[in-house]
Amino acid sequence: MFNLRVVLLALSSVLALLFGFVLLSPESSLVAYKFSSYWVTFFIYGVLVFAICRTYQVAHVKSAAAWMVSEGKLLFIIYLALLNVFLIYEHWGFKTIMDEPLIMCTSQGLHFDRLPLTPWRAYNVEGTYQTLVSLLDKRPIPFAFLISLVHDLFGYNIQNAYVLNNIIGALTLILCGYLGYRVYGKWGSIIAMVSMAGLPIFVLYGNGGGFDVFFIFLILLTLILALRWYETSNSFALIAFIYAGVLLCQSRYEGPIFAAAIGISLLYKFYADKKLQIPWFIVPVPLFMMLVPWIQNVFKVNEAFWELGSRPEAESVFGLSYFFPNLGKAIHFMTEFGSYYPNSPYLAILGTIAAILLVAKGAPRLVQIVKDQPGAVVWISFAGCLLGHFLLIMFYFYGQINEEPLFRFALPIFLFFVICTVGLVRIFDNKYLNYSVVLITVFGFIHYSIPTMAKGEYSDRNIYARMSDWIGEYVEDNQDKNYIVVERSPMIWFAHRISAMNVAIANLHYQKIKYQLTNQFYDDVLVVRIFSQDRSTGEWMVLDDDNLHPGFELENIMVERFQPFYAIRVDRVVDVDLDAFTEESLKTSEDDNATEQAGAHVEDAEIFQYDEDKKFAQEYYLNLP
Repeated sequence: MFNLRVVLLALSSVLALLFGFVLLSPESSLVAYKFSSYWVTFFIYGVLVFAICRTYQVAHVKSAAAWMVSEGKLLFIIYLALLNVFLIYEHWGFKTIMDEPLIMCTSQGLHFDRLPLTPWRAYNVEGTYQTLVSLLDKRPIPFAFLISLVHDLFGYNIQNAYVLNNIIGALTLILCGYLGYRVYGKWGSIIAMVSMAGLPIFVLYGNGGGFDVFFIFLILLTLILALRWYETSNSFALIAFIYAGVLLCQSRYEGPIFAAAIGISLLYKFYADKKLQIPWFIVPVPLFMMLVPWIQNVFKVNEAFWELGSRPEAESVFGLSYFFPNLGKAIHFMTEFGSYYPNSPYLAILGTIAAILLVAKGAPRLVQIVKDQPGAVVWISFAGCLLGHFLLIMFYFYGQINEEPLFRFALPIFLFFVICTVGLVRIFDNKYLNYSVVLITVFGFIHYSIPTMAKGEYSDRNIYARMSDWIGEYVEDNQDKNYIVVERSPMIWFAHRISAMNVAIANLHYQKIKYQLTNQFYDDVLVVRIFSQDRSTGEWMVLDDDNLHPGFELENIMVERFQPFYAIRVDRVVDVDLDAFTEESLKTSEDDNATEQAGAHVEDAEIFQYDEDKKFAQEYYLNLP
């Protein structure tokens, strides 16, 4: 029988494949992404909210409220207590080196121009902040889009990202509790909520400006909407599930891996019902998915976006040689009991045991389980993709999740542990096992999670996060000044809408800085750099990326020491010696600037050698009088 929707869906799929992978050059696809991504994302969010409202109608809301009053009071009290922990044990601020400032800068472009562009040169000119050069960043925009909506409602403010992440984190806890309740009632809900709230990494990034908690939220939301569709076969539930899945695939670089879970869930439901259900809203979805391959073309246009330069020993982006070293570091990160990492060893160990027991118990009767409970397909496929995500990171050259910038890669595998732990009590349904799991979960929360989050050792050790906090305080204290900053990665200053440039640009355009000094366009031209101290000689050395040309004459303003061996130094440019600049030095600056513009934000690898730093820090404290 002829079905117009099936034909149109097939046509849109073919067009998506052609325009996503074949017909457009990488450069052309990035232009298409630049001008279409905001409006496509706007439409996706709009349809998702509409479909959720239609599938969960007023009657459902009333029944949920009635349940909360009659049966859910205890869970609500526990939720409020856990939410309090989530909100108080980590301060607002950027938690990663480059992701969060760049996401904030992208939200600027979406807010002011409806374009996903990140400023590369931006200055306060005659009282007006103007972006002169913008670049298309490699990071997907769904989270930056939400931040831009908050900007639209309340005005641009860097703290909007932190408020939004707090809201998303609170909703994530609710979704965890809801899923736990679906699986095993009150006990399942308690296990899920306590496990997630007791995960320091979740609390850490839930108070930051990145999209890592948002990614977890979308996984849970898509999973819930899939289960909703399996229960009701309602077309609006299907639309909500598909559109949430589209956002999930677009939310992070690794997001497309969950297309497998979405596809398996769809195909099995259609097979079980012997009916192909295609609402009109589903027809254009393949076209929306073109955003995924389009933005991936930034890596083809310039391979430096992979940031291989940050790991000189890396020969390729993915490789078998990375797997076992990364896996060893991941196991160390997940099971370390020293409060040195934002991990949850109780959850990791319990979740691993639960996963093994679930496979041993369920694998022999998998077919029967799926026949009796079709929704099991959704759970298994999403759990499989969470595990697949972890394995993918293990093959990644940047997959050392025990290092500070990469802690966030562990969030999905801990969500996998939460799902397995709740699934364990459901499958075995033994009261002694249930009590044991609940006691271990609560004990781990009290014994390990609370003290670890209270110490915040992993936050104190992150000098870049502390530097971003210092920058925020500096901007707040100097609102009445008009100054320009020279800094290795000026994105943090751009996020605060402060005139800035990187060191390579300053070295290259020294004559313009001389002109600005002569004509006093700015109250100050500041140079902000990170210095490391030689442990043997005590000499302070500037990091390689902060090497400002010696032709700039500097006057020190302040030094802020973040750790025993790292400090941030602020200098004022008082003059520029034009004769000191040679052709060779200018050529070096041109190469550095080209590398920066290519997106290779190279970090000093020694900063992240935590074991070595910890040893020297201990010696430092031992030698205090």
